[in-house]
Amino acid sequence: MHTSAMGFVENFLDELKAARDSRFGGVNQKMAKAAEYDPTNLGRILRGEKTSWLSSLGRLADAAGLVVTQKNAATGDEYAFIQIAEAKPSAGGGSLETSGKTEGSLAFRRDWLGSKTRTSPERLRVMFVAGDSMSPTISNGDVVLVDEGGQGKELREGKVYVIRKGDEIFVKRYRRGVGKQLFLGDNRETSYNDVEVFPGDEDGFEVIGRVIWAGKEL
Repeated sequence: MHTSAMGFVENFLDELKAARDSRFGGVNQKMAKAAEYDPTNLGRILRGEKTSWLSSLGRLADAAGLVVTQKNAATGDEYAFIQIAEAKPSAGGGSLETSGKTEGSLAFRRDWLGSKTRTSPERLRVMFVAGDSMSPTISNGDVVLVDEGGQGKELREGKVYVIRKGDEIFVKRYRRGVGKQLFLGDNRETSYNDVEVFPGDEDGFEVIGRVIWAGKEL
């Protein structure tokens, strides 16, 4: 995991993978066939094995401030429909509902989404939070918008993330620790539910995405 800002090449690869997943069912061969491109070379590109031309293009694009956006995100309808994940991430003791299935969607304005993240709408998810360890920032039953793209997986100090540890899913705030990664709840009365990740302890751990918005019941 890295904390540097995402450049054009990383943005390009993130959007290319999202397009492959949404338009070609995640199958490299189908995408390569549609583009009349060698599937082996496509696989290398998607794995981040940067060629000299891609690295050069990335440096030029970064200097020009360019980003990649899928056509439907740039010229499509005014609203994007973000899928609601069946998994209910816990802000406390974790949740075992980790099937990854979806149950409906919520509509968000595309221009508003663009102001929050460069990730395409296909890589965003809506989730409902269970537990109170992030209270009062995020309360039990609140809905959150999660960036599951490459930009959302970059750990940034003080930001809130949805993480998986073993079979449990948590919503926690990331803090840099000495020799470890810390994912803490804002409600310090529930500090016993904090998550610590040590070097070599990455098995069963992953960053699902960053919480970029939380809707609250008033």
